[in-house]
Amino acid sequence: MMPTMQEILKKNIAPIKETLQSKAYKKYPILQKYKIEIGHGKPSSLTDQRKIEFYHPSEDRNPRPGKPFVEIISENLKNPIDTAYTDALHYLHEVDPKMKEYREWLRNNRSPQQKINSKNRYESYTNPNSKHYNSNNPETRSYEDWFEISDLDQLLGGYTSGAWPKEGYTPEQIEQLDNMVNYSKNNDMTKTLMPKRKFF
Repeated sequence: MMPTMQEILKKNIAPIKETLQSKAYKKYPILQKYKIEIGHGKPSSLTDQRKIEFYHPSEDRNPRPGKPFVEIISENLKNPIDTAYTDALHYLHEVDPKMKEYREWLRNNRSPQQKINSKNRYESYTNPNSKHYNSNNPETRSYEDWFEISDLDQLLGGYTSGAWPKEGYTPEQIEQLDNMVNYSKNNDMTKTLMPKRKFF
């Protein structure tokens, strides 16, 4: 029996190779909703120890000008998709009201120990005698600016990436952060972006 044209076409359609970005979009639809691009990059020099970098759309040094971009630099990231999502937290609170709510909630509900740890981290980055002090690129921001731009997102991302132990978070924080991740994984937010196509 001769195969039908539809059977021939289906057999000859090559499978689409998933990119890191497409996989990230599938796991975290919020990244697709706000068109956060994800791609591979290379170290800028032999001394460049960055593993991942987020570029704001307005940054002059952004390799993809005008677009939010997460650049995966290290080839040895254990969970590049989760790490990309974590890095995108630097931007998501600017464009998504719900993500901003989660971030503000965490800011206002830090434990006393978390506040102490934050101050200690800042001290280690600004003290020339500390092993974490970077003489090539010293931290010059005030504590308030540093916390707002860097450390608050670290507190968020430390949980979502698994880089910081859960024991360092309160039960209420864990509940809120789990809600934030589940919200980011909600497929409903991209239903209007990509209508389903039927080929046969």
